[in-house]
Amino acid sequence: LDPMFGVSQTCMQTVLMTARCEVDVINSRHDTMFGGRLPSPKLETLHQLRQTVIERGADLGIATDGDADRLGIIDDEGNYLSAN
Repeated sequence: LDPMFGVSQTCMQTVLMTARCEVDVINSRHDTMFGGRLPSPKLETLHQLRQTVIERGADLGIATDGDADRLGIIDDEGNYLSAN
């Protein structure tokens, strides 16, 4: 899970853990400057999540934008899946 320094960590962790998922979180601290990058979950901004999914052998990577109204998904092979 990559909340991109925004507000989604607690709610997304709750949903995923309720679904009995193991959850690893990156970029979890709240930062009004979003770690110095655009908090938009699109292909160009999800390199770290992609690398983390591949390195840890995760089934799925989920990123949310800063206010948690958009998702970006990385599959288990590191491919970006558009929310559209």
